[in-house]
Amino acid sequence: MGSSANNAKAFEQVFADYKAMIFKIARSYTTTAEDTHDLVQEITLQLWAGLSSTTRRINLAPGFIGSH
Repeated sequence: MGSSANNAKAFEQVFADYKAMIFKIARSYTTTAEDTHDLVQEITLQLWAGLSSTTRRINLAPGFIGSH
């Protein structure tokens, strides 16, 4: 399996692990389900772009982001 395939698989796992938290945070900033889904999509795209352009580790522990 190539590096990009490994990255995609790893990203899918991270997203699966943190999907509920991402949706919860997005809901706290939006007023409609459509806006929430749009924000989650934007967050996901930004995370993918950021993670694929860097090799540094990012702490995604629940307490790291803070509560909203």
